[in-house]
Amino acid sequence: MKNILNFIKSQKLLVVFIVIFLASSFTTKYFFSFTNIINLLTQVSTYGIVAIGMTFIVITGEFDISVGSVMALSGVVVVSLINSYGLAVAMLALIAIGFIVGLINSLLVIKVKINSFIATLGGMIFYRGIAFLITKDGTPVLPKVEYYNKISTGTLFNIPFLVYIFFIIVIISEFILKKTTFGRNIYSTGCNYEVAKFAGVNVVFYKTAAFIICSTGAALAGLLMSSRLNTAAPIAADDAALSALSAVVLGGTSLSGGTGNALKTLVGLMILGLIVNALNMVGISSYIQLAIKGTLLILFVSIERYFQNRAQAVSS
Repeated sequence: MKNILNFIKSQKLLVVFIVIFLASSFTTKYFFSFTNIINLLTQVSTYGIVAIGMTFIVITGEFDISVGSVMALSGVVVVSLINSYGLAVAMLALIAIGFIVGLINSLLVIKVKINSFIATLGGMIFYRGIAFLITKDGTPVLPKVEYYNKISTGTLFNIPFLVYIFFIIVIISEFILKKTTFGRNIYSTGCNYEVAKFAGVNVVFYKTAAFIICSTGAALAGLLMSSRLNTAAPIAADDAALSALSAVVLGGTSLSGGTGNALKTLVGLMILGLIVNALNMVGISSYIQLAIKGTLLILFVSIERYFQNRAQAVSS
């Protein structure tokens, strides 16, 4: 019994995932069908890419709530350019958007000393405005090339390319964070900025890199989302920042920085995805779903904080 309790205490997130997975299986007899599982993975993949990028920036102790606007902007720009100039030019523009947005965000936070929440809030409004400006009246932009939709919806072994792209990003990100000097310095930057700086870590570089990784992930997600929907709209992805940050926090990444990883964010994503999938299958209103998701997030974070406080009390 003691071993079981210790396992539950050390693997709380995994236990929560298993419980929700088993509970969800009772919502309908079709829950374990291949179609539903693929549908679940497809649903979490787009915002999942954003959440993985968000993990890097939260580990450094910062936020980026402009990701939804970056998704909308990149989708509009890519579709517009691919219609006129082709895929190569569109992809170069996508990379440029991710790099420039991340660089601007990092400069505002590191050099101008603006709180990252405020800096990226301004960015959220600005980039969304640019997306509306490009479309002139907010009209969605439709791709004129047939292959664009296949970038996300094309399949290999009946699994969409979008899902493969997402899991490749998860694996690469986990490797970078856990097995490379770059990853260790990302953790050091978030754990104690000043100590890392005096230890010789180029904290400005690593925090800037984290912002660029986050915004580039959002730009890529914007392309994949517009490909999946076969349209790009300036109003798209308005809930991306909240959904991504919820998955990161639910995955156990500390908002104060220094902890977290891609695999835990993946589990957080799957928990949220399972909840939405189960509620959709039983016909629960989307408004009620938001309330349930918010309640569960607060509950889990509260439990996590309770155990952290207990651990600190024991150690002191």
